[in-house]
This record gives sequence, structure tokens and C-alpha cells, in this order.
Amino acid sequence: MDAPGAVATDERQHAPERFPFTKFLPPVLDARVVTEHLVDRLDAAIGQHHLTVLAAPAGSGKTTALAAWAEATAGDVVWVRLDADDDEPSTLATALLQAGRRQLSSGFGGRLAPLLHYAGPAPGSRQLVAALVNDLGDHGQVTLVLDDVHALSDPTTLTFLEDLLDHLPPDVRVVLGSRVEPAISLPRRRVRGQVAELRLDDLRLDREAIRRVLTHEGTVADEQVDAVLAASNGWAAAVKLATAHVGADPGSDPAVRIGVADVLVDLRPFLTTEVLDALPERLRTFLLETSILDELSPAHCDAVTGRDDSHHILEDLERRNLFLARHRDGDEVTWRTHDLFAAFLRERLASSRNPAVLAELHRRASRCLPPLRALPHLLAAEEYVAAAELIVEVGLSNLDASMQLHLTRSIQALPREIRELDHHLALLLANVPLMTGDAHAVIGQLEPLRDRLLTSGNEVAAAEINGSLAAAYLQLGDLDAAGTVLEQALSHTGSVWHRPSTLAVGMWWCFYRNDWAGVSRMCEEALDLVLRSGDPNLSKVVGPALSPQLLFVDRGPNWIAETVDRLQAGLGGDDHATGTTLRTVRAGAALLRLEVAEAVSELQRCLAESTGYGQLAWTHQEAECLLMVLSLGSGDLATVQRIADGALPRLDDPVYRQYWHNYAYAVMRAHWVARDHRQVAEIHDRVLASQPRGALAEERVVRAIAESMLARIEGRTDDALALLLDGEQVQAEGRCWLWTGMPGLDRASLLLEHGRTAAAIEAALPTLDTAAKLGPGLLFAEVRANRAVLERCARAGIHRDLLQAVLTASEPPARTRAAVAIPGTDEVLSPRELEVLEQVAAGASNREIAGALFIGEATVKSHLTRILRKLEASSRTHAVARARERRLL
Repeated sequence: MDAPGAVATDERQHAPERFPFTKFLPPVLDARVVTEHLVDRLDAAIGQHHLTVLAAPAGSGKTTALAAWAEATAGDVVWVRLDADDDEPSTLATALLQAGRRQLSSGFGGRLAPLLHYAGPAPGSRQLVAALVNDLGDHGQVTLVLDDVHALSDPTTLTFLEDLLDHLPPDVRVVLGSRVEPAISLPRRRVRGQVAELRLDDLRLDREAIRRVLTHEGTVADEQVDAVLAASNGWAAAVKLATAHVGADPGSDPAVRIGVADVLVDLRPFLTTEVLDALPERLRTFLLETSILDELSPAHCDAVTGRDDSHHILEDLERRNLFLARHRDGDEVTWRTHDLFAAFLRERLASSRNPAVLAELHRRASRCLPPLRALPHLLAAEEYVAAAELIVEVGLSNLDASMQLHLTRSIQALPREIRELDHHLALLLANVPLMTGDAHAVIGQLEPLRDRLLTSGNEVAAAEINGSLAAAYLQLGDLDAAGTVLEQALSHTGSVWHRPSTLAVGMWWCFYRNDWAGVSRMCEEALDLVLRSGDPNLSKVVGPALSPQLLFVDRGPNWIAETVDRLQAGLGGDDHATGTTLRTVRAGAALLRLEVAEAVSELQRCLAESTGYGQLAWTHQEAECLLMVLSLGSGDLATVQRIADGALPRLDDPVYRQYWHNYAYAVMRAHWVARDHRQVAEIHDRVLASQPRGALAEERVVRAIAESMLARIEGRTDDALALLLDGEQVQAEGRCWLWTGMPGLDRASLLLEHGRTAAAIEAALPTLDTAAKLGPGLLFAEVRANRAVLERCARAGIHRDLLQAVLTASEPPARTRAAVAIPGTDEVLSPRELEVLEQVAAGASNREIAGALFIGEATVKSHLTRILRKLEASSRTHAVARARERRLL
């Protein structure tokens, strides 16, 4: 089997149609079997409870009752008919998204849609629920009607539903229709009065309702009404089945006409003898052949049966009350067969047609349906090669996590020998455990396949397998194994997505090995491939792999920031989640430029969007760590503590554990600045001492600073200096300057504290040189802990402008002085003029004033000239005296 092209160009593959539109529409009402009393009961229940449950057997009228209520209510209703294919959280979330867009607004799902289109880590149930709840909350009052909830049985899907019910916005109601009691915590909700329940007895048709049904067929006698009531016990399906026979022969015995025993004991014989066999041959054949379709559109029925009059036949069958429900979407009309009748027809089709005929029907269906709906028919026809080709085509052109999950079942339905024909099937199957962090499962699946491919001489396919294996080994922290397979993976070109995705893995492999030449080379090549391709799917591959930590590649922060902007412009319309991940890179770049307000704005938007998605793994943590850095620099220690309080208790989470040192550093630094040494020691003992020592440069730098703090508290100056010198060397090699502190500045401050001014300046110089090269924002978080040494360096003329900018930026807005009017004049002294005047009053020379305020001596002279003029003073001493007279000092 040939490998497909990199990205399908067929229009169908750009946005695969996953659901028939009838899934989101209540059926056209058969008003005969709905009572006003039942609709009123439903309306009262839904109005008074966040959750309403209709649980009753098939054919009891649940869907009809819900459709009647939906038609009668004035509020917004989102309708979804569930089936077994929805029994997975992301698929169910996708169905709810499409339903909301069809029935509420095309713009619904501003948080959920990007999360489902995200090609990074697969969103968990909690994330999907958070995004959906926030989207529903934005819309306002709405009722979700989920029919056929009995189709859901997977524990993860039921957890999704449970979480959704637990976090509903105040104006949102949920109605569940099910053949059995839904497997959610109903007892808890009953005790709390949070649920209304309707059962079979509530849905039974009474005598008058049955009379209304039968009267539709003509004049009806009381004994006929009584016979139907006795036979059906008010069961809506049995009542409807009886209608075609009651009026046919008014003189016959009603019990015989209705087929009482068959209706009550087993519908199958009744449906066979009284319904299907009683139909003309052309209608019977039509129903059987089209039963393989989930929805009966005239065009699809024509394609499957070879007829050209399906529309007329469908209308005829509807007039005969044969369990067909009409659905309308604009000008398009489609029918659906009642589940009971459809199951009966499929069973009868399978037993009455030979396998070759049945397979041909499914082949015809596959040719007229969109790809994802065609797949089940290809599998049913045992057209496994064609099914495999379609799976690969769709899977490689739609890299969303939700799409990969959706395709998994179809891949698993293929025979093993077919799955082994194309290694892309194995790669697609491995994507799900790779996204969810189950690296061992990926290795178990792919290593044997890789070995077989190498044995057969298919080195290109083996290289693509090695790309995914590299990601799995990297997740496990096995750098040696990751490096071996990465080298093999990059030795062959493979498909268009293979090299960018493997390079994205490779740059992090290099990062963890402190190989910045490799990080830079692989990052540059990956981004160049993506941008030259113009393919949004490749942006999804590489975008989530970018991080503020990569700002220090060889080409520098500005290149990364500009490239991220270009990458953002090439993202698909629904891929907002990848855009959210890129915000952390833009925020980091803004911080380096000392554009603090822009950095804070990007991070706040990133965290808000990520929270809307239920917190994007890694992105959320990086944004929090960067916001802690900015808060340290601006003196907002309360924000540092708040973020740390939320993160440090979650170190059992593998994602949070990856950033433990960043959270620990920020909160220790905050307590150090506040001179709360007891808290510094407590956090060290509680967090750092409990984590095993790793080789990651960032962690080693944080440990060096933290342990130097303890040494300084205990008076072990020489130990502290040695620790900081080691940390400084590790930092330079690992380029981890963003959120781990600056051991070089700490060492300089400690030397200055002990009167070694020249040594302090010399110690600070490498860090200041780095900030001058990469951006002054590198120093922002360290100003409060190291202000004295920074000011001393500025006075010594070392990077004066850079330090002036950093020191000024670190001052909170509240400390900005206002201009002051000079009493008795029309003059005003500016904030800077007041600062200069205060320095003059303290006896400072022009040189000293310039050093203290980080301005030039010429600027000091200009300020003094204006001050003397405004105060009508003849000298510096006279100006100070006039200022004191007017209480300006």
C-alpha cells in the first residue's frame, strides 16, 4: 500500500464532516402521542432543576416528549442525539460544540473549539469541561438536551458528563433522555434536590391520548380504544404500531387486529408479519437496503439503492407511520428511522441477503458519504485497504488531538495484517498515548514495528517511527535512547510533517543536554520548514513545542519573537489554543525588552485563555512562572505567593513537577526580599529537599541560589560564594536566564555587603554584559534583592543607561511623584525637578546627583537652571531656602 501524500487537498479533508446534521435536530413532532400535561410537567421540572432525567425503555416516547417541549419553549435549546461513537470525551465535546454552533451561534465555542483543534497534549476531561462551561456561561440561558444517554458507558466519558453537571453555569439546564438510569451520581443529586426525574409511568399514554392517536385514522369505537390501551399499556411505540390496523377493518375483533400478544411479548414477530411483510415489495426492499444509513437523505438513498425516486418513497413511508421522523435543515429534508425499527431492519437485512450483496450496499454508501461517515461502511464491506488509506489521508491532514482520538477506533477495527501494510496507521494509533503521556505504551507499539521495517529494508518508514519513539523516550527522560533514535529519524526525509515534528522533539533533547548549538540549529530549521510550507497543520506540529526558554537560541530573542508572530499569522482560524501557547514566548520577549506592561498583558490573556481551556499543560505553568518573575520585579510579592500557593501543593502532577524549581525559586526570592528567613528555610526544606537532584541546568541554578541563601542566613559566606560561582557557570552554559535568578548578581551583592566593592563590580559584570546583549529585562526580577550592587555599578559608569532603565522600570506606579505648584506663582516643579532639588538640599554635587538619579550631568544642569528660574533664586543655596519657605521641601 503506497503512503499517501502529505496533506490531502480534497476539499472534504480540510474540514471532515463528523456528524449528520440530524444529530442536532429534534424530530418533527407526531403530536398525536404527546399530551399537554406531559409537556407542562417537563417545563416545570426543567425550570426548577439544573438536571432533568427521562429514563424509560425504548419506544416509550421519550424523544417525542422532549421534542414537544423543545418546540414549545421560548428559550434556547441545544439538542444532541447521542450514539456509541460519542462515547469518548473529546468526541462528545466536539458534538456539543457543533450543536452549539448550529443552534445558538456560529461563533459559539470560543474556548472549546481551539482546545479541540489543538495539536499539543490531548486535552483532558477537566479541560474540555472547563472550556465548555465557560462558553456556555458566555451565552447565557440555554438548555442542553442529550438524548440516548444510554449510549455512553466509558468511564472517562461519564466523568466528563458528571463534571459538566457539577459545574453548570446558573442559567444552563441539562435534560438527559435514556433507556436506563444514567450512570452518574443521581443518588447524591436526589438528596440535594438537584434533579427532576420522569419514568415510564410518567410517559404512558392514557385513554384519551390513545383515542386521539386512533382518531387520526378515522372513526374509532370505545372498544378499540380499550383494546389498544390493554394491549399496549400506554407504551407509545405499541400504540403507534397499532394505528395502521385499527382503522383498516372496523368490524373485526380489535384484539386480533392489534396483535396484542406480539406487541407485549416481542415486537420482532409483529414488525415482521404486521409491518414489513405487509408492505409492497419495493417499499420493503427500500427499507432494508437503506437501513445501513444513519440518516435517510433522498440523494444517499438513491446512491445506495440505485433508484431515483427515494424522496417520494420516503414521503410515502412517513405517511404510513412507519417509524420515520422527518428532520429539516433549511431547504434540506432528511429522515431518520426509529432506533428499534432500524435495528430490526438491519437484523433482517443481514439474515436475508448474502454477504456479497450486503458488502456492495456498504460500498455504495461509502462512495456517497463524507470521509468520516464513510469509514464504518468501508469497514463493514471489509474494504480494509480503502479504509486504511482513508484513515491515513484524514489523519495526516487533521492533526488535532480530538481527530486523532476519533480515528483510533477505526484503526483498531482493521485486521492486523492491514494495519501492518502502512506504518502511518501505527503512528496515528500511537499519537493518542503520546499525547496523553503514556510513553511506555508508545514504545511497546512502535519498537517492534520499527525493527520489522528495518529488517525489510524500509528505512524511510523506520525513520518516521523513530521520530515518535524519540518523543516517547524524551517523556521518560531517557536522553541516550532518545538521541539514538533521533539521529536515525533525521537521517531520512520522510513525509512533509516528519522532519518538522522530529526537529521539534530534537530541540528539546538538545535543551535537556545543555546543547544550545543543537537547540538553535533544530529550532531554526523546524521554523523555516513550517513558514516556507504555509501549512497550518505544520504550525500545529511545531507551535506547541515553542517556549520562552528558546528565546536564547543563537539568533537571539528578536528572531524568535518575529518568527512567532509569523507563525501566529499562519495558524488556522480555529487554532486559538496554539496561539495561546505562543503568548508565553511573546511575553518573554517583551520582558527582555523591558516592556513590562505588554508582558503582563500577554500573560494575563494567556492565563485567562488557558483557564478557559481547563489549563493547557506546560503553557499554563510557563505563564505562571513568567508572571511570578514580573511580580518579583515590580514588588508584587502577594501575587508571587498566590501563584506558588496554587502550584506547590500539586507537585504530584507530572506537568507541575517539571516546573517545581521555578515556582520554588520565585517564592523563596519573595521571602528573601521581605527578609523572612524562616520562610526561606521552610520552603527549602519542604520543596527543594524533597525533590531528587536532576541534571537540568535550570534546577541546578535554583538549587545553587537557594542553598546560598541558607548559607548566608547561617553566616557561611565562603560557602555561599562558592555555591553562587558554580551556579553562575551552570547558568552561562545552560542559558537559563529567564526565571531562575541571577547567581552572578547575588555573588556581587554578597561581596559588596562585605566591603569588597571592586570584587563586587567585577562579579556583576558578566551578568550585566549578558543583559546588555539579550535585553535589560533579564535583570528585572533581581532589582529588589540586588539594588545596592546595581546602583553601585551604575555610579561606576558600567552599563549606566541599561541599569537606569531597569531600576526605573522596577519602581511601582504608586511611587511616581506628582508635579507641585509653587505657591504665589504660575510655575510648577516637575517630579524630576523636585528629585534634583532634594539632592541639592542634601548637599550632593552635580556628579553625585547624576549618579543617584541615573541621568547625565548636563541634564542635571538643565534641571537646575529651570529650578532657579522658577523659584526666582540666584544660587543653589538660595533655591533650597526659597523651596523651604514655600514648604516644597
